[in-house]
Amino acid sequence: MSGHKNGLLAIVLILIVQFVVTFEMNVVMPLAPFIAELYEIPYHQVTYMNIGYAFFGMFAPIIGYNADRVGLKKMILFSLLIFALGSTLIANVPSLVAYVIGRSFMGLSFFTMLGIGLSYLSLLVKQERLGVVSGLHRVAFGLGVFISPMVGTYLAENIGFFSIYQILSITMFGILIILVVSIPDIENASVSSSIHNVSTLLKGKKERKMMIATFLMSLPAIFFFNYLSVHLNGLGYTSGMIANIYTTIAAGSVLGGIAIITFADKVGKAEMLVFVSTIAPLVLIMFYFSSGLALFLFGLMFGFLFDSATGLLFPVGSMLVKQYKATFLTLLSLTMSFVNVVSNIIGPTIYAFGGFALTLGIVASGIAVSSFILRYNTAHLRLKNH
Repeated sequence: MSGHKNGLLAIVLILIVQFVVTFEMNVVMPLAPFIAELYEIPYHQVTYMNIGYAFFGMFAPIIGYNADRVGLKKMILFSLLIFALGSTLIANVPSLVAYVIGRSFMGLSFFTMLGIGLSYLSLLVKQERLGVVSGLHRVAFGLGVFISPMVGTYLAENIGFFSIYQILSITMFGILIILVVSIPDIENASVSSSIHNVSTLLKGKKERKMMIATFLMSLPAIFFFNYLSVHLNGLGYTSGMIANIYTTIAAGSVLGGIAIITFADKVGKAEMLVFVSTIAPLVLIMFYFSSGLALFLFGLMFGFLFDSATGLLFPVGSMLVKQYKATFLTLLSLTMSFVNVVSNIIGPTIYAFGGFALTLGIVASGIAVSSFILRYNTAHLRLKNH
C-alpha cells in the first residue's frame, strides 16, 4: 500500500464500483428472453439493443486520455455520473429508446472503468503487489457476474424489470457522493501526455499485438454469453435453470480472481495469462457437448479460465508500456467495446445461420489464436520473471 491518505478506502470503493458496473453489464444476459418479450422483439435480435452500450464504450480512450492529463479521480467521477444518469433514465422512462440511450451511457462508464479503475488502483500500490490488486479487481468483477443472474431474475420476476435500474441508480449516486469527499486524487506520471505522444502507442508492435489479442479474447462477450441464454431457452431450460448455469460460470470467474491474487505475482502474470488462455478453448468445446452436471462442471471451468485470462490482460498490458498507462488501458477497453459493437451487429445473422455451434466455434478459435499471439508477445516479460 502506498502512503496516500485514505488509500485503503479508495481501493475498497473502486472495487465496489467495479462490482456495480459489472452487475449491470451482466444482468441483461440471462434476462435476454425476458427483455425481448418486454420490448416486443424477436429473441435472436435482442443483442441489437446492446449496440449503443458497446458503441459508446468505444469512446473510453477519450476519458482515459483526459485521465492522464487532468487526473484519474475527475474522470472516474465523470464516468460514474454518466452511469447514474443512464440507470435513472431506464428506471423512469419505460421505452425502448430510453433503454438504448440509458445503456449507451452505462456502456461508456463500464468500459472506461475497466481501464482507469485498474490504472487508479495500480498507482495506490507498489508494483510488486499489482497482481494482488488485479486479482481483487477481478474478484469484484466476478462477484458482479456471479450475483447478477440470481438477483436480476428474482427482481425481474417478482418486482419488475425496472426495479433493477431503480436500485442501480440510487446505489451509484450514493457511491458517487462518497467518492467525491473520500478518495485521493493521484497525479499520473504521464500527466503531460499529448495526442502526438500518445499516438506512439499505436505504432509499437507489442502494443498493436496486445490489442489484437484483446480483440480475439473479447469475442465471448456476445457470441457466447449473450447467446447462451437464447440457446438454453431454445433447448427448453427454464429461466431459473438458465440463471443457475450463468451463476455457476460466474462462480468460476470469482475463482479466477482468487487465482490471480494467489499465483499471478508468484508465477508471473504473463505466464499465467498464456497458460489459462491455452486451455480455455478446449474446455469451451467440452462445454458445448455436455449436459446435466457436466454442463455445470465445464461451465465452472470455462468461467475460471476465461476470467483468469481477461483479468490478466490489463495488468500485462500495463507492463508493456512505460508511459500513458491509463490511455493504453482504455485503448484495450476500446478494443473490447469495438468487438461488442461488431458482434452485436453481425451476431443475429451468424446465429440464425449456424446457431450456437457456429458462434461458439468462433469464440474457441479466437481465444486459441489470442493465446498464440500472447505467447510470443509476452516472451520478454516471461523471461524477466525467470
